[in-house]
Amino acid sequence: MAVDVARHNGAYGARMTGGGFGGSIIALVDKGRSEEVAQKIADEFETRGFHAPRALAAYAAASASREA
Repeated sequence: MAVDVARHNGAYGARMTGGGFGGSIIALVDKGRSEEVAQKIADEFETRGFHAPRALAAYAAASASREA
């Protein structure tokens, strides 16, 4: 359900992981839209009588490198 809501609300892609233990999703969204998409997911959970999920934002950073 969370993946579908994320994709319906503009995520480029979303995937469920660890579903056997409640699970998490990872959704790729435009910068500045993560809170909006997370709220849409929380709203859908509430509509269906579930506890609101917790959302954590992750940001892309430069790749790792070795300093000499």
